[in-house]
Parts: sequence; C-alpha cells; structure tokens
Amino acid sequence: MQLFFYASEQSNDAEAYAEKLLSKKPLQSLSILPAGKQLKSDHSLKLRNGDIMILFAATHLELDKLLAINRIFNEFRVVLVLKRQENPDILSNIHILKPRFITFTNSAIGNLEDVITKMQNRAGNSTATNPLLTN
Repeated sequence: MQLFFYASEQSNDAEAYAEKLLSKKPLQSLSILPAGKQLKSDHSLKLRNGDIMILFAATHLELDKLLAINRIFNEFRVVLVLKRQENPDILSNIHILKPRFITFTNSAIGNLEDVITKMQNRAGNSTATNPLLTN
C-alpha cells in the first residue's frame, strides 16, 4: 500500500504540512502529487486501489474543491487534514469523502502517524486474519 498527499491548490500551507509529514519516519515514503491536477498527472499513475490518500485543505474553498471531485477518491483510504476547525455546517459535507481519519494542522502529527501505521499494518495482514479467505 502506498501513501500519497494531495492538495486541491498549491499553497505554502500545503507545502509546509507535506514537508512536516516527510520528516516523520513512518511517513517518509509519502509521494506528493501535484496540487490542483485532480490526479491527472504522471505521478498519479502510481496510484492503486486501497492506497492511502492524505487530502489537505487549508481553506473552505479548498475543501469545496475536494468535495466537488470526491468520486476520484472512492478507491482510496482517505485521511483528511484541515487547517482549522470549520463551522459544523461546512463539516457536515465531509462524509462525502469517506475519510477514515480527520485531523487538523495544529494537532499532534503523532496521531496521524499512528493511524497511517495501523492502516498499513492492517492492509499487510488482511488476508492472513480474514477467516473468509482461508480454506
């Protein structure tokens, strides 16, 4: 399972957060996709069903852009990173992205690291622990 980072717009906030993630050992394999390309780039050819996609939105507009293209994230395990907590009306639409984890840029990255590590470990052990897949 691969790990990707995508922001709907190129920004200093997105770049700074991606760099912060890359500095953490469990996240060093992170591939940063070109911002705003809607996964239409050569880098996106590496994407596979079940990969982990960290989506970043620093503003309400950036979140709206991610929500507008939500279908392209259906095959991935989505983690959503927001710059700050938005009002509840805005957050009510986030379920469309089917995030497995939501965090904020001012939250401890250790929590995100733990979630990613668990997701990767589960994917590696999924066939071994699923009784429906054994004879």
